[in-house]
Amino acid sequence: MKIIILSIVAVVCVNIGLAQERFTIGDLTYKVKNNAEVKVYKCNKSATEVDIPTSVRYKLRKYDVTSIGLGAFENCTDLLSVAIPNSINEIEACAFSYCIGLTSIDIPNTISTIETYTFRACTALKEINLPNSVTHIKQGAFFDCINTVSITVPNSVVSIGSSAFDNCSSLVSINIPEGIDTIEYSVFNNCRSLTSITIPNSVTYISTVAFYKCTSLASFTIPQSVRGIGCDAFSYTAFYNDSSNWNGHVLCKDNCLLGARCMNGEYFIIPDDIRLIADNVFFLCQTLKSIDISNNVTYVGNNVFYGCERLESVSLGNRLENIGKKNVL
Repeated sequence: MKIIILSIVAVVCVNIGLAQERFTIGDLTYKVKNNAEVKVYKCNKSATEVDIPTSVRYKLRKYDVTSIGLGAFENCTDLLSVAIPNSINEIEACAFSYCIGLTSIDIPNTISTIETYTFRACTALKEINLPNSVTHIKQGAFFDCINTVSITVPNSVVSIGSSAFDNCSSLVSINIPEGIDTIEYSVFNNCRSLTSITIPNSVTYISTVAFYKCTSLASFTIPQSVRGIGCDAFSYTAFYNDSSNWNGHVLCKDNCLLGARCMNGEYFIIPDDIRLIADNVFFLCQTLKSIDISNNVTYVGNNVFYGCERLESVSLGNRLENIGKKNVL
């Protein structure tokens, strides 16, 4: 019995030891995951072209290469191209961050998630085509890809994280798949070349600064499915900056009140066709004393009247369904 127990302990210790082991072949360092698999752990910083193998041999054992580790190629500034085989089923966060020379990337259809900051500041990437296997794009996945012109997002994608395409300042076109529920915080912030966007009917909320400073964005439609719009979601877009789109002191789009400039008057009436008031619309309007919300308004956002210290009277419509936080109602 003691011999059997000792043998088991010995095998377990060997396996644990293997799982912590690293080895280098060519430009790539691998880390053992288990008896059959390794991940790409690190790349030689001077590498220019990398072809990741489907399998490697180490200490007379064959291992399948199944993942690319956290920051494995991060700051490989000389890297021009990398071939990723179908054996790879996971690319971890920051894997290719700051690969400023990387001109193209083919993501295999075995990948389901583009992790946090995976391709951050890959400034030489011009086009990105995501395979139909991708379902999730995490926070900042393509943040600061300033020269990317086109990104193809498949209909399989059900979530796009905050700042995913933030500061992709050359981005001309991108599609938001039907099935996306929320356009997250700062997701298209400062996409200055984006001229139009189609927001699908599945979207119920457009978050704070989602399209902030998209200075070429003149064409978009807010679907009836949207029940909330965050602060400055469309501020300083081409639509916002065009004075002809302002009706006096207010900016409206598709029955949504997106902006209001503090006026000298003390009384304000929400236009009859408005159904939704975005967050922070009257934030710190010090002169405002009274406001009349029309009967068609069903959603009043967060902080809409926050800091309106002289506000004495708010007349509510009879169809109001939701009042956001920090409103003096």
